[in-house]
Amino acid sequence: KITMQQNLPEQNYYQEDEIDLKQLFRSLADRKWFIFGFTGLVTALAIAYALSIPPTYKASISFLSPSTSSVLQLNKIKLTSETSETSETIYRKFLNKVMSSQFQRKIFDENNYLAKLNPENKPIKNLDSLIGGFTKSITIESNKEKKGEKSNYEKPITISLEGNDSTVISNFLNDLANIADTETVSEFLAIIQQKIDIRLEEISKQRGLLLARTKQDRLSKIERIKIEDKQKISEIT
Repeated sequence: KITMQQNLPEQNYYQEDEIDLKQLFRSLADRKWFIFGFTGLVTALAIAYALSIPPTYKASISFLSPSTSSVLQLNKIKLTSETSETSETIYRKFLNKVMSSQFQRKIFDENNYLAKLNPENKPIKNLDSLIGGFTKSITIESNKEKKGEKSNYEKPITISLEGNDSTVISNFLNDLANIADTETVSEFLAIIQQKIDIRLEEISKQRGLLLARTKQDRLSKIERIKIEDKQKISEIT
């Protein structure tokens, strides 16, 4: 009897579980069309939302440090005792220019990228915010092997830009790289030209001093000859 009293509640528990599961399946079967319809509606809304989001493209461009021959050509004219430029210093100057927000804004304005991003000429409340949103995704991958290690300038360095228009971001990266390259070389050439001008000015001053000294020496010699002649005439007289 004791055993019978202990087993009966357990049997009733399993029977209640079976009844509950049957009711659950029956309830789901009765509402299957509602479940299918709701699931289909949510899926359709998710697909529509995904299709409404404009695609995001990523453009990348890679660079190598200047060749040894180009650096030697740049250092060919050595007019002062200053340290010659190296591939690393030239490359760093170029990359600093490319990643400069002011230079990026200059490229954006001078090449009329506002019209390319806004072809319908819609009113823009905050132009700085628009340009900042366009250029903020510009990133540079500097080939660092370990944390804190300096960039290896002999390996390619990649600069990337993300945007909704693949053509616009590709053209912007190309303009950014080409103009930065041209201006970097022009700045080094301008420094060389400045050194040449300073050296020419020094030579001109030295020449002027030599001419003035020669003239002064010649006048002094003439004066001495005159004095000697006067003395000889006086003696003869």
